[in-house]
Amino acid sequence: MKKLSIHISSVILVAGLSLAACDGGGVSSRVRDRQAYNLGMDHAARAVSLHDDPSALQDYLLDVRARMNNISARVGRQAATDYERGFIDGVTAADDSLARELF
Repeated sequence: MKKLSIHISSVILVAGLSLAACDGGGVSSRVRDRQAYNLGMDHAARAVSLHDDPSALQDYLLDVRARMNNISARVGRQAATDYERGFIDGVTAADDSLARELF
């Protein structure tokens, strides 16, 4: 039951991420900040590595959300959106089952 609760919390936490997802056919043509996108891809790899540890994954997803807010405040909304797209694309490409749970 606790594991289900953690997964539900994780899904709720990153539900906003799915709004910026592209079709998965490579990098979206809407990406303008490649550095932010690549950072999102790097952070997606870490999230995938935590798939079997729901508590650590939930903590990491909170960190991802905080990074998105920080990027938005310091660099701009477009960079935050591109980071978000990179994260979603990275999780989707690396672990389809995790992507289905999160997005």
